Amino acid sequence: MPSNTEQIQNTLSAEEIKIQQAIVKKNRAAVMAKINLQGRMSQGFRLVNNQAYEQKLQKLKAKIASNEYVNDANKNQDMSMLNIMTQKGVLSNYLDAASSTKFTNKQLDFKSRNQVANTQLKRKQLFMMFQSTCEAQEELKEYAVQVASVCKGIVKQPPGAYFGVKDFHGALDKITNRKRNYDIGDLKDAARMTIIFDSMEDMVAAKSMISLTKEFIELKHFQSAMKDRYGTGQGDNAKYNCGATDAGYKDIKFFLKMSNGHIGELQLNTKNMMVAKKNGHIIYDVLRDGGALNKPFTITNKEVIAKVCKNMSEKWFNFVKTRVPKALVELEEIKKIVKRLNDNVERGNQSLVVSLNEIKSLSTVSLLIYEQGDNARVLLD
Repeated sequence: MPSNTEQIQNTLSAEEIKIQQAIVKKNRAAVMAKINLQGRMSQGFRLVNNQAYEQKLQKLKAKIASNEYVNDANKNQDMSMLNIMTQKGVLSNYLDAASSTKFTNKQLDFKSRNQVANTQLKRKQLFMMFQSTCEAQEELKEYAVQVASVCKGIVKQPPGAYFGVKDFHGALDKITNRKRNYDIGDLKDAARMTIIFDSMEDMVAAKSMISLTKEFIELKHFQSAMKDRYGTGQGDNAKYNCGATDAGYKDIKFFLKMSNGHIGELQLNTKNMMVAKKNGHIIYDVLRDGGALNKPFTITNKEVIAKVCKNMSEKWFNFVKTRVPKALVELEEIKKIVKRLNDNVERGNQSLVVSLNEIKSLSTVSLLIYEQGDNARVLLD
């Protein structure tokens, strides 16, 4: 009696068999490419050992129960992480709208089932990597302090737990909702730090110093190991020069390999540009949530809506009006957006439709804010 495989093959033509074999070969190559990442800068594709995972999960539970924390931020981070790892319903927060509905209703089809499995894997991978990320964050902070002390800089530690490591929810959100095509290895800004300088000269001196350290030299063969958006690189380092972001923002960004093998991100910038970033980032949040900017979009992300209501205040409008006079016309359009959003929120409607013209106004104001950020000390005086 023929086997199941033989029965299936007997019903297929020779051409169909070749196509199926090619698909299998292609999928296998794709999987191997994820695991073998020697050709690009990555944290690596991390396979999860279930026994090690369960042990680490129990260790986290015991740590929380012991209540031995140096501050509330660390404890809150661990409690949030445990909730994300153990509460089944939480997973829907990291699925797209269609898959989230199907997951909640227990009506998964092939596509949504794959997305759920992929999200579960990323969640475990991130959890298993979190301790090494925290260790890298602490080391990166000390590295930044040393550079700043020599080059007249000020270290800016991000807010949050474990010396400012990227929040677990935020990291998982990035590799699922925001960049679903990312693998865990693409998450290279979970350990991050910034050094701020009074002058371009001091910042460029720091860049030269960092370029000679082993933390950078181990990654310097990657094109993306440094991004110099100010274009200060010369000679061999000119290959790292690149323009401002689409929003107009500039910085000098290094990726550095810490002693435990984890890659961290160190940004260098001027005080003036950091003021521009503080005031321009809210526009970035809105436009990022919209995705493609060539058509109207609807903001439904509660976190973004809360940020707009809080940060696009009268103080913000006065600052931009005073320091970025070229933006006066577009600023009036943004005022209408904020008023419409506040009216919606008061009526219990947590959403906002942004038109194409309003997208253009937001983009223009962003570019003008960062243009001033690259203009000596105009935002500081």
